Amino acid sequence: MKRKSRYARTSRLLVFLLCALLLAGMLPSIGALGDAKNRKGNLVVSLQTSVDDLPKNKNVTYTIYKVGDPAPETAAGWKFDKNLSEYTKEITDIIEAKQNSDMQVAVNKLADAMTDKYKVDTLNLSNGSETSKDLDYGIYLGVLTEAPEGMTSNPALVTIPMWNADKTNLQYTVPVKVKDTYTGDLTISKTVVSADKADESKIYSFTIALLTKDGKPFTPDQKFKTSAGTDVEFKAGVATLSVQGGHSRTIFGLPHGTRYTVTEVDSQGLLPDQTVINGSIAGASQTAAFTNTQTGVDRKDNEVTVTKTDGSEQISGAEFTLYDDETPIKKYTGGQFKISTDDLPQSILPAVGGTKELTLKETSAPVGYTGSSAEYKVVIAAKDATAMNSTRNTLVTTTTYTIKIEDKNAITVVNTPIPGVRRDDDAVTVTKTDGVNQLPGAIFTLYDGEKAITTFEGGQFEISTANEKLKDFLPAAGGSKKLTLKETTAPTGYKGSTTAYTVEIKASEKSLWSNGHAELVTITTYSITINGRKSISIDNTPITDVA
Repeated sequence: MKRKSRYARTSRLLVFLLCALLLAGMLPSIGALGDAKNRKGNLVVSLQTSVDDLPKNKNVTYTIYKVGDPAPETAAGWKFDKNLSEYTKEITDIIEAKQNSDMQVAVNKLADAMTDKYKVDTLNLSNGSETSKDLDYGIYLGVLTEAPEGMTSNPALVTIPMWNADKTNLQYTVPVKVKDTYTGDLTISKTVVSADKADESKIYSFTIALLTKDGKPFTPDQKFKTSAGTDVEFKAGVATLSVQGGHSRTIFGLPHGTRYTVTEVDSQGLLPDQTVINGSIAGASQTAAFTNTQTGVDRKDNEVTVTKTDGSEQISGAEFTLYDDETPIKKYTGGQFKISTDDLPQSILPAVGGTKELTLKETSAPVGYTGSSAEYKVVIAAKDATAMNSTRNTLVTTTTYTIKIEDKNAITVVNTPIPGVRRDDDAVTVTKTDGVNQLPGAIFTLYDGEKAITTFEGGQFEISTANEKLKDFLPAAGGSKKLTLKETTAPTGYKGSTTAYTVEIKASEKSLWSNGHAELVTITTYSITINGRKSISIDNTPITDVA
């Protein structure tokens, strides 16, 4: 059974400059050979490929087989080995027909049949050239039997000796050059790192720009086969190619030394590790590997702690305000609170790599204490870092905010107790209306039993425990005092209210130590309600004539 030629699929081959010799009339006649005294010859084989272009430590081995001998009894003066007639008959037929259209196919078949039985020498062309010496007259077949991937050569026939170009002298040292059409492949691969499986099925687009080994325009327009079974066409050296995520696409048979620039033009919204890859075809295959990664964002916040004390114990009731210059941002209350970057408006936070300075002030002190006049510097900084998440499917950029108050993570603000006695007052509000609108002109009187204490006028007024006229009617701490409010004069044109309103005042008391607990401060707090509420509205009815 005949083997399929390993040379039949080669599209661009290194061609041995020899097969046509059988058809070109350059083989010597047997008569000429008989006249020659030298019955031996040499075969000098050299590569046209520059040795510098070969991959390092790669052998280029050329094997020479003897396939025929001089044959004085024949008209041609030569004959092939009879054991090879199955393969050489086709070659002989082509020679006799004086045409070479199928010669290489026939020679390839002969090369496939070669065994060590016919081998006479093996040359190493890694240094560019080598000579096979003292070969008997005969027909020889040269085959490139070892070479770097991407380098191929057609097998070829040659005789020793042969006529020179002018057919005037026989050459007993025959030069043979292997022409350079060394090729390689370019693979474009696309790796997708994403939590979204749909990203892997997307199509990613690339442009490939080619230049020759010398950096010249890649012309003329050419087509090359791809691993998809289709052709890719380069026009003026540029082509486009699409690759599905998680896959690759290979362009076959690019000339050795070709310079390429592969550019990703559509990353499908993912982050590419690189958008342009440059290189050149050297050896069997080159790969332009692109990785696209899903991106995400995260943030880490930090906080500082502010504690309010009287010097030894935490106290509540203070109010602090955080300012951006003179603009209030946020208020904080309690004996201890935290200022966190998570609670602040994004517009206040600095950009990555920057800082923001804010100011914290005590805007209200606890009852019985003097407020702090100090201003506390709050500095926020931002930086980011990018890393893969724990499941290795998303590239996350994390912005970290740091915050310091007076260059610390926590401070204590001390309030000084107010020495002596102090009181806190309260008030209720009374509004006079016609049911819709506020009415002026009414007079109300506050009574303790039947005794008038003071009067109030206007469409709206307050009854406050701080009113000097009430000082003798305020209850003692822990007690209460009920007074009565009546409308004693109605607004003109309105009927007066006959309702009596109960005004109740309560008093409580607490003591705080000041001056390092050396002095006790007593604070009396008054609360006041009217009919159990903090405000009421009293309506008057207009007076209407009766016909």
